[in-house]
Amino acid sequence: MTDATKTSFSSGDAVTILDQNTNQSFLGKMIRRNVELKIPKMPQYGFEVQYFVKLDEVSYKTILLEGWHIYASIVGQIKRCIVTSISGEDLKVQTYDPAIGHLPMQYDYTIKYKNIDCILISQNAFIITKI
Repeated sequence: MTDATKTSFSSGDAVTILDQNTNQSFLGKMIRRNVELKIPKMPQYGFEVQYFVKLDEVSYKTILLEGWHIYASIVGQIKRCIVTSISGEDLKVQTYDPAIGHLPMQYDYTIKYKNIDCILISQNAFIITKI
């Protein structure tokens, strides 16, 4: 296994995600790798590499919190969203566009965990290793 800081990931790579706070680990598959400005709409402070990983439904229920960025199937399209509420088997999400950021008071969509395509994994809170 190799550390994310020394490895480049490709779509489809099998990865292990280790939560640095709880020492829980999750198996997943790398779906997307994005590079974005760290602070949208502000003077350029550098770029952030973002990793989007597909996990199983049980792992999503364990790991997700409100405010988390995910890609999910909404009205037949995969869209980037922010989780606004978690309740049992459902999540409420709002769409998010990295170019304009999050616009509060947008329409909330209710989705199931099975509709999640992938979630954002931050290297600040998780250690990502390629299997």
